[in-house]
Amino acid sequence: MARDEPKPEWDRLSPDEKVTDEQWDSVMSGYSDLDAVNSEVSADEAADYLAEQDGWTAPPAPKIGIRRARPGFVVSAAALLLGIIGLVMTAMFFRSAPGLLTAFFIASAAGGGVALLLFLPASRTEQLDDGAQV
Repeated sequence: MARDEPKPEWDRLSPDEKVTDEQWDSVMSGYSDLDAVNSEVSADEAADYLAEQDGWTAPPAPKIGIRRARPGFVVSAAALLLGIIGLVMTAMFFRSAPGLLTAFFIASAAGGGVALLLFLPASRTEQLDDGAQV
């Protein structure tokens, strides 16, 4: 006895419940516009208004990456990475390396890791953010 295979959900819809290709095209045509979803002003109009403002200039972009970080943080991160990479390279290529070199890499990785933990914020900022900075 053969079972009837279940139909996909879209096949179970009646013809008046289905969306036609023309309706779908009209819905999708609005997504290529530059207008904001809940705005009565288009992006082009806002850009033109800002361009017409007398004396308006964009604020300077904030520094990002390593140039913005505190020097102690950068040194700690470098020590951690140097220690880990040094230990891996010593284990792979220089098996007969002196114990003092291995101890240096271990101390570097441990010291860098502890220092990075000390750089973590202890409390929220003055703006009472949601902790995303941490």
